[in-house]
Amino acid sequence: MDFIIWSIVIFVLIFFLIPFLVFFFIALNKKKKHKIETLPTFNDLYSSVNNIDDYKKMLQEYNFLENKITKLNHTYIDNYTQKKYDLYEKLLEKLDKKIFFYQYYPEIELSFDLTKEQINHIYKLYSYDEYQLIMKKIKSKKNDWIEINGSDFIYNEYETKPEYFDIFLDFINISNNTLLSTEQKILELNNLAKQNNNFKKDLFYGYADEEIGKTHLINNLDNLGIPLADKLFEMGYTDLNKISKLKEDQISKIKGFGKLKTEKLLKIINKYKS
Repeated sequence: MDFIIWSIVIFVLIFFLIPFLVFFFIALNKKKKHKIETLPTFNDLYSSVNNIDDYKKMLQEYNFLENKITKLNHTYIDNYTQKKYDLYEKLLEKLDKKIFFYQYYPEIELSFDLTKEQINHIYKLYSYDEYQLIMKKIKSKKNDWIEINGSDFIYNEYETKPEYFDIFLDFINISNNTLLSTEQKILELNNLAKQNNNFKKDLFYGYADEEIGKTHLINNLDNLGIPLADKLFEMGYTDLNKISKLKEDQISKIKGFGKLKTEKLLKIINKYKS
């Protein structure tokens, strides 16, 4: 009889009491640990993020907590973990909008007149201090720069250099090359444009390959404000240097040039000569 009673006691101890005690002490230790380990304040965490690497660490910790809570779904989530997750969630909401980089991104057009130094900095990302120095060094405008926040950087949601950027620059150099004749320019521009379909699609959509060079050169005159640029181009006045040789009496005899257009063209010519 004693043997049976002791067997029952041992069975209860092994399968009920001991596991309960183990679970109790584990829970107690966790509770003590969380009492000792206090959470940092929101302001302390935010002020500790000074660069993109700091931001990445905070994002990594937030993702870890989110995964942990997701795995513990419908089970016990201790108060400490939940508070820490809430803290980092609030922190990331603000950090996502914090500016970490500045990107030089002036308006890109085939008629632009940026310096070589300015071109070297297009699309590049800089810290705030670098941005302040470079902006002054290359004499760029403030509105030619865009701000890149943490979220933009992590998910690559900022401007990147197009695949045809080198073709774009060559196109401009050919257009401005005074050693080439108009016919040579048109031929080289047409051949260059054929090298990249995206270049043609983005900048000369709807134009035939043989029209691209001529269209571009005429557009250059239009962008200078020259009236009836296409008509002057067809007459052989294909650049500003040739147009500048026109006299007032010659201009007035060209069909379409009344008093206002003649005055406008003379003003452009005089400005070019001065």
